[in-house]
Amino acid sequence: VRLELDDRVLACDSAFQYLDQPLILAYNLEITRQGESIIAEQLWLNTETEVATLSGGVQVRYQSTDVHSDSAIFFLDTDQARFFNRVQWADSTTYVEADEAFVDQENAQTQLRGSIYGETLRKDRFFVSDSMFADTLGTLQLLGRSTIWSFDAEQDTQKPDSVVEGIDSTTIDSTSVEPTTVAPITIDTLILFAQRIDVQETDSSQTLQAT
Repeated sequence: VRLELDDRVLACDSAFQYLDQPLILAYNLEITRQGESIIAEQLWLNTETEVATLSGGVQVRYQSTDVHSDSAIFFLDTDQARFFNRVQWADSTTYVEADEAFVDQENAQTQLRGSIYGETLRKDRFFVSDSMFADTLGTLQLLGRSTIWSFDAEQDTQKPDSVVEGIDSTTIDSTSVEPTTVAPITIDTLILFAQRIDVQETDSSQTLQAT
């Protein structure tokens, strides 16, 4: 089954359109638009209010961002959506798990709530919080019982002194030992606890502020 919905296309295994109500019921569906895809097991669509209620394995892809959840409500006229239960949100640099999420595609903003766990992959950073706000300008805000920690290991590029490792001097003549070199590793660790943590990140710099 294939239905045209203004600038979107609905493809599904089966669909029912109610003649006395502005409702469409669809099963095993995908809604597509240029640069956007919505997949779910079931859809209730109100064609007057343009509100779509989805359930069962909801998967959404938009602007290089992926969102998975058990259910969702889409406001098609404003490009906004709410996701519920076992939410997984990811873009090119960050992966986050939460109980709920609100996505505003037009303003490129995302809010997540409830038992948040996240990974900022590019910086080897991890965080937990009660709620989170993020946008495409590099802003990340954590609110309520927030913790952020990161680990950054770098190998020294300077040539170290020669050392000998793993040699039993009682069995091997020291004159026959070939020395090996081991470059020292510097590990920087950051752990931050606060009720509010603001992270502002660009390609060349990063700022953290906690209150």
